[in-house]
Amino acid sequence: MFLERTLDNVREFIEPEDELIIIDGASTDGTAEIVARSRDVVTTFISEQDSGEGHAFNKGLFRARGRYIKPITDDDYFYPDAMRRAIAEMEANPDVDAIQCGGEMWSIENGRPIFRGFRSLSADVAASAQSVFDVHCGLGIILRRTALEKTGGVSNNYVSVDGDLTCRLVECACVVRYLDVNLYRWYLHSHSGCVNRQKELESGYLLFEIRLGRWQSVVRRDPRVLAAILLGEGDWNKRGLCEWAWIAGAMSRSPLRGMSPFVVWLLGFGAATKRKLKGLAPQESQQGQSDSSEALDGRQWTGRLA
Repeated sequence: MFLERTLDNVREFIEPEDELIIIDGASTDGTAEIVARSRDVVTTFISEQDSGEGHAFNKGLFRARGRYIKPITDDDYFYPDAMRRAIAEMEANPDVDAIQCGGEMWSIENGRPIFRGFRSLSADVAASAQSVFDVHCGLGIILRRTALEKTGGVSNNYVSVDGDLTCRLVECACVVRYLDVNLYRWYLHSHSGCVNRQKELESGYLLFEIRLGRWQSVVRRDPRVLAAILLGEGDWNKRGLCEWAWIAGAMSRSPLRGMSPFVVWLLGFGAATKRKLKGLAPQESQQGQSDSSEALDGRQWTGRLA
């Protein structure tokens, strides 16, 4: 059902010169039959066992032949006009390696879509590769194929494949811009990895922040949560030792290294009690609204490339 709906969505914006590559993990849910009926839009279909989402993602990335690559999932929606606008911006800015667009977050509760908020860069935040990482979402990213020569694809070790991709773009000094358009509807289903693999997801985001050297963000996390991520549900004595070892290690590599561990711990713990872990929280939100146009009135998209 999801795949058929997505293919209908693709028909709204695909152009004759585009290619659509579908990577399937040897499923037996009727995917092959749906693809067979959709050869008008499907260029390549590969159905075989893989070792994870990152592995499957790389299969598609390195088979793509076009100038631009747009990751698409089988349970979300993309706005055609915004998609065309994003491609036009890539065409007009040949120095840009990737564009991240904004979008909507929805959850499915009792079979009904509930609007949870917008994922977008606030107008008062300067656009940069680092700030774009805070609102990254694979549904909103468009890559120049040559960027893969710099990033080398993605790792198979993270629940958040798009998080790893965005992290690599930053690490490899790629030119990443933010386009303030509403490109996608991200539906959070019960089977989504970011819903049922929360601990692995948080662990991955912690590693992303370490890779990017965002030490102030790392030490602001609740030390007990850090310990739980790093040690699992181990006994509290070991977790307590881990807290101090972690903070000492973070301080030695951070701008806060001149402060005492106790002061840094207090700063981190205090900040953590005031807010939840960043995780997937959108920058702006209107909670609990149903699937209707009124739910989207609170966000004005500028359409600017920042």
